[in-house]
Formats: sequence, structure tokens, C-alpha cells
Amino acid sequence: MKKKKCYICQKNINTHLIIEYNKSTHNYINNNFFYNFMVFFRNNIIYTCNKCSKDYISFLNLKNKTKNILDSKIIGKYNINNNSSFYKFTNNYDYCFLCNKKTKYKININVNNRHNYICGVGQFCTKCYIEIN
Repeated sequence: MKKKKCYICQKNINTHLIIEYNKSTHNYINNNFFYNFMVFFRNNIIYTCNKCSKDYISFLNLKNKTKNILDSKIIGKYNINNNSSFYKFTNNYDYCFLCNKKTKYKININVNNRHNYICGVGQFCTKCYIEIN
């Protein structure tokens, strides 16, 4: 049994079955009720659980990814309670909205001085920014 971590939800999945996503496996993945398998996306070199793979496939098939991202609800990256301050985060870097990789921009840098930033969505790494445009 292999133990892999889902790229999207970060849950550890114990499974005997890993399916590579392609056109021939698309229907099997979307119509399967067996939940204990992972999906491998060769182009992105990522593994996802069955549930997350369906959402990821839907996102990949969108015609206008930028519009979909802009229309979606934004959930904050930091949980700031009453005792904390923004200044505690000044040494932290912003992360890519899609792939969650660390970017070169600190969170206290004005968005007008950044590249690959989409207003209302957030910071993107160069690779993801090129991919959605």
C-alpha cells in the first residue's frame, strides 16, 4: 500500500491504486464511487485524491480561468485574532494563489510594486500567471 499526500487538500491517502489522468481515464475518475485512489497528473507532476481530482479537472477544463478566479470567493491566508498585529507578518512572504509556492514578494510590499498580481485575487508565481493568461 502506497501512502501519498494530495497536492490540493494535503491529506495523506493510503491506496493500492494510482490512476494517471488522460482522456481514456477521465470518465472512470468522474464516475467512480471507490474513493480510495489517487490521480496522477503527468503534465503538472502532482497527485490528488479522488475528490480533489474532480475539482482540479473542472478547473483545467475552464475556458476562462481568470474570470472564474475573479468571480470566486476569496478566503484569507492568515488567521489574525484580536491579540495579533499585521506587523508580526512583515517578514512573511506572499504565496502563489494557485500552486501555493512562496513568491519573492513580502506581504507588506504594495501590490502596485509587484509583478504577477491580480487585484481582487492575489499574488501568483510567474509560471501560474502565464498559465492563466
